[in-house]
Amino acid sequence: MKRVWGVTKKVLKWIGVSLAVLVAAGLVFVAVIWRRPLGPALDLPTVTATQASTRPPTTTVRPMDTGTPEATATEILPTSTPTPEPVCGGPPSMLILVVGIDYRPNSYLYGLADMIRLVKVDFVNPAISTLDIPRAIEVDIPDLNATGLANLGTPSGALNQAYFWGTEGMQYSNVPGYGAGLLARTLEVNFGVRVENYVVINMASMANAIDAIGGVPIYVYQTIDDRQRATLPPAPINGYFSAGNHWLTGAEAVRYARIRSIGGIYGRHDRQNEILVQLRRRITEPAIVTAIPGLIESFYGSVRTDLSLEQISQLACLSLKLSMDEIEFVGLPSDLFVEGRNFRGDSVLYTDHEVIRGLFSEFILGEQTMIHE
Repeated sequence: MKRVWGVTKKVLKWIGVSLAVLVAAGLVFVAVIWRRPLGPALDLPTVTATQASTRPPTTTVRPMDTGTPEATATEILPTSTPTPEPVCGGPPSMLILVVGIDYRPNSYLYGLADMIRLVKVDFVNPAISTLDIPRAIEVDIPDLNATGLANLGTPSGALNQAYFWGTEGMQYSNVPGYGAGLLARTLEVNFGVRVENYVVINMASMANAIDAIGGVPIYVYQTIDDRQRATLPPAPINGYFSAGNHWLTGAEAVRYARIRSIGGIYGRHDRQNEILVQLRRRITEPAIVTAIPGLIESFYGSVRTDLSLEQISQLACLSLKLSMDEIEFVGLPSDLFVEGRNFRGDSVLYTDHEVIRGLFSEFILGEQTMIHE
């Protein structure tokens, strides 16, 4: 009997150790999945920064000359205030490139960047700032491969074309991250903007997300008629929005956000902001809580991003904590741009790149002296 019990103990011990190993392996696997980018990661070239002293300058206070022997100077070191800890388990901040593309099929094989935004997320002093970037700015587009250079000649064009030339369908660049990767590199080369992550969403995914929460309300201040033909019925899906309140489906909201014949690019940016604000408001309504799983499902697998599940959970946590006053939408002054056509005949916006570079820097540092709402 003793012998049997001894064998049984050994077997139970072996089973216990095996279960412990399996649980540990499972936890490691979950942690890896939790932190793994959901899509191709950006791999921007490493920047070599000059190392500067982190010690703050000292202030020397000398007494006034009273005819007495000079007293010993007193060195006063600045006092430091402890920095608050980031909320939601996030990093101190994130700088995310958000791109809406005009590709209608629910994939990312091709597409021009229809909407380009920089999103600065602050987890220390909780806030989110979104900067509209005009998609038609004329830029130099770097890192084109032999095929791209052979087909395009001079590697320059409107900013939104950088995304298109980097897509899997075009294959004009080998930069990691496809269209988002080449767009990120273009922003860095032209304006010194170095994003950390990206989110790309196509029109079908945006429409599905809005439908998942039952649509969004919009107030139209004056009638908008963007129908391509006067014979089309005067309905929102055709670009006709009468003045007053509307409750828009996903397809109608996307149609509204893409109108550019009314108010130009800045009117279009304003309408996009309206949709984003209402989408955020709807998500935070108590009645929508039960629809959130459907919203997540509508995004999962249909949005291209290099964010991990952990980062997405941090962003969701922060977003739900913020009031509308802590979420701001800003843009670049319109008087800095001149409309024209480049050598290809494309409609583009010309500007002073150094001025724009400075404004991007202000946005990232939170010093928005020339950026309008």
